[in-house]
Amino acid sequence: MITIDFWSDFACPFCYIAEQRVKNIVKDLGLEDQVRYKMHSFELDPQASVDFVAPTPELMSQKYGMTLEEANERIALINQMAQEEGIVGFDDAKTQVVNSMDAHCLVEYAQMKCDQQKIDALIERLFKAFFVDFQNIADHEVLLSIAEEVGFDRADVQRMLESGQYKILVQQDELELVSAGLSSVPFFLIAGRGIAGAQPREVFENIIKEAAEIEGAQKEAQPAINPNDGMNCGPNGCKLN
Repeated sequence: MITIDFWSDFACPFCYIAEQRVKNIVKDLGLEDQVRYKMHSFELDPQASVDFVAPTPELMSQKYGMTLEEANERIALINQMAQEEGIVGFDDAKTQVVNSMDAHCLVEYAQMKCDQQKIDALIERLFKAFFVDFQNIADHEVLLSIAEEVGFDRADVQRMLESGQYKILVQQDELELVSAGLSSVPFFLIAGRGIAGAQPREVFENIIKEAAEIEGAQKEAQPAINPNDGMNCGPNGCKLN
């Protein structure tokens, strides 16, 4: 079984796009039954509000010192990338940028309790909630509805969210990435190879093919691909090459 580890945030457009790109490649290569995905948490903005503050184009304009027109042009490019990977309805202009801690806690909880199919469904549903349904993923009612839809017990999830007990696991995931000298996502680890950023399809495809060839064998970890080479998001913002 090939394990694809990836560090990601639900508020990161390139994370959703890159994850879908990897899944599309795995499907095209006929490896779906041989791949297991393991998500690791990373908050782009741990201090973000749990409430909707302002439209994404406005926030992007303020953060990057660009006009609203320039912000919308950049968002249009991101939306096009998402559409090319088959993500129907993706529109970063309509997203609600909020705190993602509790959404990550829900995934950490699922990975401790559930089978792979349910975990994968939850992760996909949370990305869809943010980038397609434009929901506030910091709202417990939103998270409870998503959890229930995927097949979790609503009362159990509510108790988990209220307890805050899974926050330490989120922070451990983040520390692991930062300790490796990285501060942006997405970041993938496949067969000992680190892939930073939403790299072109051929980069992912070559490494996934290599992983399939060495399945079951131990391989010394290789250096990560330069994070400056791929589209990514970090605490200081997103980079679109």
